[in-house]
Amino acid sequence: MKKVLIPLLILFVAGILFYTLYGSASSEEARESKYVEEIIQKRRDKDNFMKHDEQSPLKPEQKESFAGLKYFEPDPAYRVEARIEENKKKDLLVLATSDNKQKPFKKWGYAIFTLDGEEHRLLLLQSAQGLKTEGLFLAFSDATSANETYGAGRYLDLEIPKKKTMIIDFNKAYNPYCAYTDGFSCPFPPKENNLSVAIRAGEKTFQNYD
Repeated sequence: MKKVLIPLLILFVAGILFYTLYGSASSEEARESKYVEEIIQKRRDKDNFMKHDEQSPLKPEQKESFAGLKYFEPDPAYRVEARIEENKKKDLLVLATSDNKQKPFKKWGYAIFTLDGEEHRLLLLQSAQGLKTEGLFLAFSDATSANETYGAGRYLDLEIPKKKTMIIDFNKAYNPYCAYTDGFSCPFPPKENNLSVAIRAGEKTFQNYD
């Protein structure tokens, strides 16, 4: 009986080790694949909005020849976990806008994260004219700005974190409406959100379809 049990036990242990080594890796690949598909679907939805919706920032002549926005390939490496430092006193910050106006924001706090081996610190803003429960606004520029991406920076919309950490997904970074056409008022990123690193994720420079 013991001679039978020992091989079975060895097979059982080997099975556990195999699942631990390869099963978890397979699960991670499946999660990444699902995540990438979700990003791609959101981009398809936005293209549909840009071309067909009445609220689209594109002019009618742009819509006619619009063939889709340009993006970097989805990359889970640009979905980072950030440590959050909420400001006790949320001072006012006034940002200049693309139409030479000013827009007030509250300095809600900071997101600190590591990317490419370097620590970065970004200012999180909240509308000075909205509710306290309103989400957060992150405007940033990086080493791709005015080259691969829109020169005046890109945006991210974030929920107010319930913990001391939050996920910042640069694959969801998008251009302000000013990148597509005139007539919009878009705030420029604060100086402290000018990153020296290249964020090759999210939306690229808009190809004009006039």
